[in-house]
Amino acid sequence: MICECRLFDDGFFNSIMLYDGEISCTELIQALTIGTPLSEVHNIVYRAKQAWKHTEFISNDIINTYVPDFSDYHLDKYFAPATIYPIFTSRSCYNKCAFCTIPNATSGYYRALPLVSVTQNIKILTNKYHAEYITIVDETFDISRMIEFANWLLAENIKIFWYCETRFSPNITYETCMLLYKSGCRQIQFGLESYNQRVLDLMEKHTKIEWIDKALNNCLKAKVPVHLFFFTGFPTETYEEAMNTYQYTRKKVTESQLIYNIISSRGYGTFGLEIGSSVYFHPEKYGVTLIKNNEENDLRLNLNYNVNIGLSQKESEELVKSHNLRDGFPLQNTMEFELPSIDFVPEVHMVIKASTSPHPYSKDVSYVLSSEKILDVIKNCKICIPSWISLVRTNASLLFYNCHLNQVYSLPLIYTKDNIRIGDYEWYAAFFDETEDMLKHLSLLYHFSFIKIENIDKEIVKLNENTILYKSTHIQQYYNDFLNEWILHNTISKNTVAVSKLSFKLLELFNEPLCFGNFTNLLNKNNIKLPHAKLSKLIGYYLKHDIIYALN
Repeated sequence: MICECRLFDDGFFNSIMLYDGEISCTELIQALTIGTPLSEVHNIVYRAKQAWKHTEFISNDIINTYVPDFSDYHLDKYFAPATIYPIFTSRSCYNKCAFCTIPNATSGYYRALPLVSVTQNIKILTNKYHAEYITIVDETFDISRMIEFANWLLAENIKIFWYCETRFSPNITYETCMLLYKSGCRQIQFGLESYNQRVLDLMEKHTKIEWIDKALNNCLKAKVPVHLFFFTGFPTETYEEAMNTYQYTRKKVTESQLIYNIISSRGYGTFGLEIGSSVYFHPEKYGVTLIKNNEENDLRLNLNYNVNIGLSQKESEELVKSHNLRDGFPLQNTMEFELPSIDFVPEVHMVIKASTSPHPYSKDVSYVLSSEKILDVIKNCKICIPSWISLVRTNASLLFYNCHLNQVYSLPLIYTKDNIRIGDYEWYAAFFDETEDMLKHLSLLYHFSFIKIENIDKEIVKLNENTILYKSTHIQQYYNDFLNEWILHNTISKNTVAVSKLSFKLLELFNEPLCFGNFTNLLNKNNIKLPHAKLSKLIGYYLKHDIIYALN
């Protein structure tokens, strides 16, 4: 809608639509088509005769009930292991948390579609697009509606996997979670915000700590992974309260994996004081002083602020930053283009992983053998780039992307040929240059399943005294002073681990290939007495996360 009448002096708009668009968008299209005045379009701001005009505001009591149309999207071009289709079942949120502006941004009140209609829409999606995954994109999918939705899916025999966001409730029982799992629910995202009753009450979350514990335990017992959203620095929150939330969420994520063998996660950031929130309208209640945005930032939706008590903005940012370095890893400079500064696993991978059969953890230390024999045989074998691998050429590299595992390998273009195809077995020389350096790249490409070798299966073996181990050359490492530990990140597999100073020192012994037996003997010679079982566990941990590799 670019025209001569511009909303900003050097901008491109002649109107801005506010709130929901189902009614206003239709009216605007009609106005632009038949030439009726913009003043007759509800819920917009426009400029006329050098003045701002606000049209009449009307509430919207409908939700778009049409089935989403994805026919214009090339869904097969996305770097993702599967397509997850979004579905609305409601609009806005029935709670009004003190930090949130969602109720005010969506016509101010909560309304919901009949779930029988939602179920029929999903039926159409599954038939038209062969959809296997659905995300409920409601601001909050109330637990009572989740139960009804699950029953509809089972009654209609709709076989999909789905996930959603909801609020903590005393009604999230174990039986409910089992029903949700049976219907295909593979992740529930909770707005935890804080694990401190005082802070929750001040936030007006209307949540009890005991509801949180019971709901999470019931989800995990029923094999439903969870994702916990929270933030640091809500006005008056103390350092101790913030750390309590970090410790609790880490505990639940760890329990999820080690006790229930499912992968849960957490996501967090700093508190943002949004214009239009309760904190914005009543700063004195929350002990904050608002700092007005300067002219450069007059369109920002957040304000800076000073606090009278608790964590300041800067202290909150530093606390979040210190934990980001624990949960993720700075990834700049790993390739010739910039990647996100913190590498959290995308939720699509979490949900899809939860929808496949879990692999129980073995007490034995086993690993994929990165065999030197591969280098001997590959010249005389056909190789294949599997269908789940996507290829992207940049100026300097050929990028291999494993959409199943969310892994990337950057191969210098100088080693590649132009006719690389996916899915067909070809002689090695048809794809790549025959050099010793390229063979080393191929060994890693094979190790991480970016290529397959005809008639050769990966060898899974157990750790023994003769196993030769060496540290990966694709490791970024960072010492976190705040947590007094080393962060190690494999830039291919994206595995990230945190280890103690001693564990890191032991890892340095594998900068050159060293067999496990000689490793233990070397420790004994230097009078370093560590139980053999613990050493095996440490090496297994490094192998599992691709920090070290094993040779035959």
